[in-house]
Amino acid sequence: MKGRPCSGSTSRRMKAGGNSNSGSAKATYSSRRCGRPRYSGWGWTGRHSIRCLADLAGAERAVSTGLALLLGRERGQEAGYAEVSLAEMADEFAVPWRQGLTTPDGVLGGAYAGYDLYRAREGWVALAALEPHFWKELTRELGLTSADRGQLQQAFLAKTAAEWEAWAADRALPLARVREPTPGP
Repeated sequence: MKGRPCSGSTSRRMKAGGNSNSGSAKATYSSRRCGRPRYSGWGWTGRHSIRCLADLAGAERAVSTGLALLLGRERGQEAGYAEVSLAEMADEFAVPWRQGLTTPDGVLGGAYAGYDLYRAREGWVALAALEPHFWKELTRELGLTSADRGQLQQAFLAKTAAEWEAWAADRALPLARVREPTPGP
């Protein structure tokens, strides 16, 4: 099967039109898909889907760029046009992977016990003790001399996630309860 012609990657387009005399602004958003870039070398799979990430990042960038265009127009600039490439957004979000931060053996990819999710007696907690002073204070407060993932898991089973969140807030530690999504209408 032949592919259709494509002048670029999937993109989000927005424009701010009108003039200051018209009293109205127009922002439009459209999406066009033509081909799928290959991301197999980045290791993004399942819940870390690069396509989903690129789409969400592109949507966010389209909104912020559109708002910037509208603000510029309100401040007297001429109407503008901008395009956000999803491939470029995927590339930007892949930088941590390429730097080794989010690979399985990277600090943010699961290799560091101070940056992970842990089951509590009830619920889950998210720990983000990336800076050495947070890690030192956390282990001191928990009474652990050389904490590993197993020791942290055992410690977090002692309280509920809500109790751990309050405990961490009192100590200014980077730990929060993972909240369950609320059902929609």
